Amino acid sequence: MTVKTEQLLNALSEHFLSPERAELMRLLKDGTDEEKARAAISMVPEAIFMIEQIDKDMQLLATGAEKKHAIVKLLDDAIRLPFWAELFDGPLLAELVDQMVKWYNTSIGHDWIDKLKSIALGA
Repeated sequence: MTVKTEQLLNALSEHFLSPERAELMRLLKDGTDEEKARAAISMVPEAIFMIEQIDKDMQLLATGAEKKHAIVKLLDDAIRLPFWAELFDGPLLAELVDQMVKWYNTSIGHDWIDKLKSIALGA
């Protein structure tokens, strides 16, 4: 893991360990398999948005691979699965992140972070 990835992961972890995200994180650890899947899928768009914001705020200029690694590591570490399933969740989460970013790029454009921020802020 690169230094930038570690910095991104630490900041992203702080965001998701906030009191507002406590129930989501509880579901990832202790929920049913369906609850874990729903929680992980619901976290991905927010994690992508937050990782871009964190990278910008910290002026890290992290690569896409470093940002993806931080998101996947956060989710992979948070989700408790049977030992046999742990082999598959990392690659599946990485693919989910890739597909979400691809969808943002093709549907919204490569400046999607600014567009999503303006929508979220009502600007």
